Amino acid sequence: MQKWEILDFMRCASLPDMREEYNGLGHCALSRCIELTKLMVAVYEHDREQLGSKAPRGLLLLEGIDQKQWDSSMVIRAARKEGLEQEYFANVAVLASGGSRSIDAKLVALSKLPQNFDLQAFTSMLMYGYALCFGYDPSEFYPVQFGSLGRGTEMEIQHEKATVKGKLDYAYAFQENLQGELPPTIDFNFDERDDSGDLTLANVQKTHAETVASMRNTGPGDLSVAETRQLWAEYGLIPREWTEVEEDVEIEDTESPEVSEEEAGDVETEDIESAEEEERRFEYLHRKRDRDRLLSNIHVRSAAETFPKEAIVEYSWPQKRMHVLAESGYGLLTPPRSYHFISREVLYDTDEVEITDDDVEKAIQKGEDRLGAEFKSLLLGEPLPEERGFLDRILKRQDDQWYWDASNLRYVNSAGTVFPQAQLRMMMTESIKLSSEYLNNISNQYTNGNITRTQFIDGMRRELKNEYIRQYMLGRGGYEQMTYADWGSVGGDLASQYRYIDGFADDLLAGDLTPGQIETRSGMYSNSAREAYSKGKDKVMRAWGADEESWYTTSGNSCVDCLDNEAAGWQEIGYFSFPGDGSTICLTACRCGKSYRNSVSGEEYDE
Repeated sequence: MQKWEILDFMRCASLPDMREEYNGLGHCALSRCIELTKLMVAVYEHDREQLGSKAPRGLLLLEGIDQKQWDSSMVIRAARKEGLEQEYFANVAVLASGGSRSIDAKLVALSKLPQNFDLQAFTSMLMYGYALCFGYDPSEFYPVQFGSLGRGTEMEIQHEKATVKGKLDYAYAFQENLQGELPPTIDFNFDERDDSGDLTLANVQKTHAETVASMRNTGPGDLSVAETRQLWAEYGLIPREWTEVEEDVEIEDTESPEVSEEEAGDVETEDIESAEEEERRFEYLHRKRDRDRLLSNIHVRSAAETFPKEAIVEYSWPQKRMHVLAESGYGLLTPPRSYHFISREVLYDTDEVEITDDDVEKAIQKGEDRLGAEFKSLLLGEPLPEERGFLDRILKRQDDQWYWDASNLRYVNSAGTVFPQAQLRMMMTESIKLSSEYLNNISNQYTNGNITRTQFIDGMRRELKNEYIRQYMLGRGGYEQMTYADWGSVGGDLASQYRYIDGFADDLLAGDLTPGQIETRSGMYSNSAREAYSKGKDKVMRAWGADEESWYTTSGNSCVDCLDNEAAGWQEIGYFSFPGDGSTICLTACRCGKSYRNSVSGEEYDE
């Protein structure tokens, strides 16, 4: 907090001196006008001498009278100054001679105006000089001769200039001085626009909007919605925060319910996925460009380094509007990563299911879109850095970047804090819930005839594949821990679910299902992904050294099978099925879990 006293002040120099010992001070407008003022006073004094009978400075040449006689005459003049005759001729010096010798006195002025001196031109140039020093228009304090534009046009121009007197010299100087007193984490700027500037900006924005509309309709290739909004934000037509991508719960395969089945059937899934890839790539470049723009400001960078856990904001007054530039300083300083794995490497491939690295990238990106960067870091499961950098050292508490600690087989942050298992299960449940809503949405679209059977099946399979990949990686410790055997496990489970989807499509087409039944059936597919999490977790536990497992329930109204499993206590690992695989009465709605221990050491894996 800045504590300034009432007598504290800042000196603003419109022409700072370049010498370092002046500490940024320099010459104000008045000091730059001194010579002009002296010249103006000199001309004024000359006129006074001419008009006021005042003798100018110069040399007096006397002939026929010596210095003693001159001094005596001046003394006599002063003595008789009160006389009647001198009352009217006080400024007349009378020199008289009684002899035949003539007397002559000549005054040679030391300074005089040059020949052809034009007082009007001199005065106009003087006013122009003052105007230049102060940054004003000369018409504001002297009626200079108007130009060829005419007095009316010049008055209009003068009005436009009136809002920025001094060309913002004082505003800039004050802004710079104030910035020097503020902490380096604050960037202070005046709004430089005025009424005329706002009107000009509105006209420019209108032209920009028309240009973007023309590009979208007739340009080379169609601009996507994200690209269009990004251009609007770049031109200042909309706030930058409006370009943030939100989750779209509607099927991406089609947007028009009026498209006939034959026309919609021609849409290839590959084209849709290619468009989605372009959207993600564009969004990544957009985020990177915004980050580079913010960090180019030294004050923003300083704020991010000083307050890594605080949001970086921009506040406008008097609008009282606050815009969040970055959720945290750490997030701003951390470079955005685009996880492009080896181009379309096939991780698993059968006649029914194919999993590529591109599928994995899409699943991770969709997970981040739905649950944020923290969820993405869990899915990636990057190894814990051996040497922590500057940012990691100053963040000794928790942040939104989590790593997989191979020594303890747990998610930890840079400070060593273990990610809470309860929060992990909550994220797992939320991801499944959002996936269920998506599947229910496209099921209703298919029932209403808005999409084709092919589009419905492709949409169901793609969403289910994404959720299975996310759930398995979440249990396994992230993408970095996945092996080809793990991808085989995911692919095998998906193959059986794909066969069920075909039957679900037939039931929907027959129209025998109520809206409630459709929602339940859709939810069963997404809930089945819990099995993938359990299988990934089982792999980790076996690597840890577990050879026994026990079943535990998380709900007060668990089914009989789950209660029996819980009552069975510790059993050899592999004795129980995987929660959510459909082998219990509650089928895929199972919310139970398994605990693990090593029977030799008696150590239990504490989640």
